[in-house]
Amino acid sequence: RGDGEDRVSLLVRNISDRATIEDLRHVFERYGPVKDVYIPTDYHTRRPKPFAFVEFVNWDDARDAKESLDHREVMGRQVAVLYAQKGRTSADVMKARDGGAYVPSGDDRRRGGGRRSRSRSRSRGG
Repeated sequence: RGDGEDRVSLLVRNISDRATIEDLRHVFERYGPVKDVYIPTDYHTRRPKPFAFVEFVNWDDARDAKESLDHREVMGRQVAVLYAQKGRTSADVMKARDGGAYVPSGDDRRRGGGRRSRSRSRSRGG
């Protein structure tokens, strides 16, 4: 197994909102040892997002799972299974990213920072 460079993660899209980490682990472990299953949650609502990452210990097992489960029904939903582009982003990195984003507040819009609605300009000209 060495330093773990053989590991590969799959992105599983359109998972059921009832799916748990254990459910997904059970489905994917049929194809080989799974190192990690991660279902991201929405930062604001705390609800699970409709996708997950499944990390396999072995590349061949991940390929078998992808080929077998892509466009198949898992827990009542047709899922799409793709190779994940990069490793999992930690929760701390996600919080920092969300916290650093600029979101205009109502005050900014009143000072001209936001877009005016069309209905407002129409009511002036009659």
